[in-house]
Amino acid sequence: MSVPIIGNAFIGIAIPEHITDLITDLYDNDLKNIKYVKPSNLHITLKFLGKSDEREIILIKEALNLMRFTHSDIILNKAVFWSPNIVVVEVELNPYLNIVKYELDKILFRHALIDIDKRPFKPHITVARTKAKFNKIELNNLLTTYKTINNKKFQSNQIHLYRSLRIESKQSDYIKLFTV
Repeated sequence: MSVPIIGNAFIGIAIPEHITDLITDLYDNDLKNIKYVKPSNLHITLKFLGKSDEREIILIKEALNLMRFTHSDIILNKAVFWSPNIVVVEVELNPYLNIVKYELDKILFRHALIDIDKRPFKPHITVARTKAKFNKIELNNLLTTYKTINNKKFQSNQIHLYRSLRIESKQSDYIKLFTV
């Protein structure tokens, strides 16, 4: 008997409404070659899990129940362009996020048999994807508009297990499945 796949899953930190508003207020709908992330989809990814079936999701939830948090400031750094076509707002890497990421990897490996990330952790919020190359002036103008959010802070004491759900080939919606 096969277990149904529920789509890509990931673990992340939700962005509070006041920070989401700051980011989305900077969206420039006149730019033709850019697709902005839906406000409800803005988040900081802690762990991408990929395609996950119901059995794996149960194991992941059990592992997440072992996580404990205190609240901490999360500080936005600057907007940058990640090649080839992604605009992100980088998040300051602080001891809190490092510990959360380390503990998350350790618990998921131990209880849900999910590999520990080998790539360095670079916390960020993806805000847009481009469909074509920007010229340098357009790119600099876009990134300059995001300077107003440098050093903005918010607090977090929860992480969420999400899944992506795509309806009729439109942009995916990220659905919260579980919160700790």
